[in-house]
Amino acid sequence: MPIPNTPHYIKGVINIRGDVVAIADLRERLGLPRLEYGATTVIVVLRVNAGGHERVMGVIVDAMSDVTNVAQSTIKTLPMFKNSHEASLAKGIVMLEAKMITILDVDRIFEMSGAKFVPAA
Repeated sequence: MPIPNTPHYIKGVINIRGDVVAIADLRERLGLPRLEYGATTVIVVLRVNAGGHERVMGVIVDAMSDVTNVAQSTIKTLPMFKNSHEASLAKGIVMLEAKMITILDVDRIFEMSGAKFVPAA
């Protein structure tokens, strides 16, 4: 169900076990080109702290392959680029099995660009 007057990347809300959950398209939130949703497109449900309130939110992603825990000590700082306000959406980079993986700051996905969510009354 769409919500009026929300950022373009908020696609609407869904009901998950009685909770109303806002859904964001992660590609659009990160400024990546839009892709048609397909067989591997999924919604990842996250517990985030948005605007000082803990909420359950969902992000639409291209595909999901693994869930992995990483030690905070293994996350490396990102290089800073001039005029890159969206860089703050990433916490850092970690190397896993010779792959470089960006760690997103999921709390920030819903706080920037005017998206302000408060708990339901």
